[in-house]
Amino acid sequence: EDPVKIARKLNLSHWTGILFLDGKWISKNLVLLLAVDFGTLDAVAWLVCTCESEANYQRLIDLAKDCGYSIKAIISDGNSAIVALTQPKEVTSRKGTRRFPRPGVTPKLIQNRKLDVPHQWCVVHAQRSIRTLTRYCSKDDRVWIEQRANLILFARTPKNAKKYLQKLLWHMDLLNRCHKNVANFLLRNWDMLMIHHRVRINMRRIPRDTNGIENSISYLNKRFKTMKGLKTQKTARSIVSLIVFNYRKKPLDCTKNKLKKGKSPLQLAGAKNLQNERLGMW
Repeated sequence: EDPVKIARKLNLSHWTGILFLDGKWISKNLVLLLAVDFGTLDAVAWLVCTCESEANYQRLIDLAKDCGYSIKAIISDGNSAIVALTQPKEVTSRKGTRRFPRPGVTPKLIQNRKLDVPHQWCVVHAQRSIRTLTRYCSKDDRVWIEQRANLILFARTPKNAKKYLQKLLWHMDLLNRCHKNVANFLLRNWDMLMIHHRVRINMRRIPRDTNGIENSISYLNKRFKTMKGLKTQKTARSIVSLIVFNYRKKPLDCTKNKLKKGKSPLQLAGAKNLQNERLGMW
């Protein structure tokens, strides 16, 4: 049974509106796209596709909305397909072509974003991206840049983050290619990296990382490792639906939050008398 029917049958409504988005490759040609709620750790929607594209993530978001989920903020690993949904696109003309397609008609240089909600880029994934940019630097340069980048990404206040950024830029050699790439990365993605300092949902800060969905993926990954492989998309959908629903019914025993411990994600999302419900294929 699909997530929309489950949400309607169980009357799920206790979600926070802060949505984690991520993908997990379950075979060589199939990827599982997941949308997990921050507060309840409930897998609101899921989709088995052949790639992580903008269109597939749009389908996943539409599926979450059909479940009755109101999206107030998005946390992701910075995947370009997810970023394309929340950030406006700049359309540039080709070199050697005229600026206006037709006389008297001004081209639309900036396309509106499809999802107008705050989008936080996970600072842990940003940290990994910076390590990738510094892999060809000397050891001293790499250690120096990574230490100061960590001070920026994990700063407790936006004022401290801006202060550390100014110090980093001041001591950087912009003629050095590695230094220039790191500076451009931080400046280009500054708003998405620092938005957790500014945005409040239900009087609480949004998280700065995707640890919530990573824990969910690690649980699902244990189940996928016992399989030889999912060859067809139809078979994968059925098996994934069973595994995800089992995760949603499983009590959270490893959480440090006493209010969540011993309760399943579905119970935290508002499901009642879960043991007595009979849902489709289960």
